Amino acid sequence: KNSQSAKRIITMLGLVLPLAQALVIGLAPPGFLRTHAVAMSGGITTGEVHGENGAYVGGYWVPIDDCVHDFNIKDASHHLSGPARRSITSHTAAKADGSYDVAIIGSGCIGAAVARELAKTDASVVMLEAADDVCQGATKGNSGIVHAGYDDTPGSVRAKLCWKGNQMFAALDRDLHFGYQLTGSLVVARGAEEEAHLHELLARGHTNGVENLRIIRRDELFTMEPNLDEACTAALFSPDAGTL
Repeated sequence: KNSQSAKRIITMLGLVLPLAQALVIGLAPPGFLRTHAVAMSGGITTGEVHGENGAYVGGYWVPIDDCVHDFNIKDASHHLSGPARRSITSHTAAKADGSYDVAIIGSGCIGAAVARELAKTDASVVMLEAADDVCQGATKGNSGIVHAGYDDTPGSVRAKLCWKGNQMFAALDRDLHFGYQLTGSLVVARGAEEEAHLHELLARGHTNGVENLRIIRRDELFTMEPNLDEACTAALFSPDAGTL
């Protein structure tokens, strides 16, 4: 039984770690800009504010009139919760004797995601957190950017997991509705010397398995982002990058 539990947890980590890698902790790197007028193939992805007259679901904008069907989650936890109690959940998965099969230490993005995957099994799980709410540590300090993976060193753990995690976010948001927005990203160059670096990033992205990357020239760049410095000449465009 212990061997089966260990295999189960390893499988859960295989699902969770790519998500955590795509959501890189830290500030946005220089040259990372959100595009302002890009509509991907599935609909509107930018120009609206999540929570104001609508919401982003699975990367795309849902107007307020459609949210009752496309955003509200039927029979979600808020329908089942009792009176709120500080630092303890209203729900418990304890067994009859008060014990648990698995204890997860820390309820940041990794701990919470592991708990969610284990909740799909018959395991009894408890999550322990030192702070007074979830996601109060490193997770709270991240920039909210879902990176595509073109900047990671080939062969590294980050390079192996980032693109895979990026591709999991839309489906995860369709389940949980946390406001994933498929903005795309631009790494902008000014002049030939910086454009050479764009080609390096493009090649690195291809090595890492990142799809849909391309270098765009000045005319298309300023159509996407008209407020750029006039000195900008090209950019690496990744339509799969996003924000939370």
